[in-house]
Parts: sequence; structure tokens; C-alpha cells
Amino acid sequence: MSEEEFSTKESLLAHLFAARETFEETIARIPEDQLETPILHDETSVKDMLGHIAFWEELATARFEALRAGQIPDPITDFDAINARILNDFRHLSLEEVQEREQVAYQHILDMIEHASEDELFNPSHFAWTNGNPFTAWIKSNTWEHYEEHIDEVQTWLDSAS
Repeated sequence: MSEEEFSTKESLLAHLFAARETFEETIARIPEDQLETPILHDETSVKDMLGHIAFWEELATARFEALRAGQIPDPITDFDAINARILNDFRHLSLEEVQEREQVAYQHILDMIEHASEDELFNPSHFAWTNGNPFTAWIKSNTWEHYEEHIDEVQTWLDSAS
């Protein structure tokens, strides 16, 4: 579904809810004693993946709030360095802390959508920083596209483990 197809909060949320349901159902299939085991790429765990997703969800809402306040967010220049820092930062947290932080970050995405104006979300010229893209592009890349990217890897592990 392209950004053009999201013309209302309801359509945006419907897609997000569907993707989130798939994400959560897939994660729920991982045995709890495997959530901290490095079963994914580069010796990462599902816990690591959840921390990674939490960070990018948090960043999406932080950027939205910065733009709304008239600030210009710093550009992202080195994704690999950021992702390495995220991995290190979240590995110091317990599984429960990471799960809670990711749930809170997801709730902040939902709250952001609820409280944003249609113009802020869907008008490609509302925030000059988005270079002609609606802010929904940021939501999409930091939620369901991100879930899909990582859930494919989890599904591959589940298929090989059965």
C-alpha cells in the first residue's frame, strides 16, 4: 500500500494494526527460553531485534515532535554505527525492560497518529524536512516495513526449527 492510499488516519491505523498483529503473533511463536538466544543474523536475538525496533519507533515519534516544534532533526549518516550502538545499549537491559520499552514506543506511535492533524500526516509539503514525502513515509518505514523486514528472519528461523 502506497502513501497515496493513506488518506485518513483510519486507513493508516488499519494497515498498522494488521501488520502489528502479524508481528506479535510471529514473535509469540518463539519459545520464551529462545528470546535471548542469538538465533538471528549476526548473532542477534529476538530481544536484540525488539530493542532495535523500539529505537526506530522512538526516533519516528521524536522526529515528529521536533518537526512539529519547528526544529530540524539531525540527518542520519551512518545507519550501521547507529544500529551497533542500539544493539550495545539494549543488551544491557533485561528482556522484560526491552519488551516494555518496545510496547511503550509502539503506543507512542499510536498516540502520535491520534493527535496529529491529517495535514501533518498526509500532506507531503507540510514539513519541508521530509523532502516532499508525507510524514506517513517515516511511520511506514519505522513500523510495518520494519516489522516485515525482521519478521521474515524470525519466520525463517521458526521454519528451520520445526
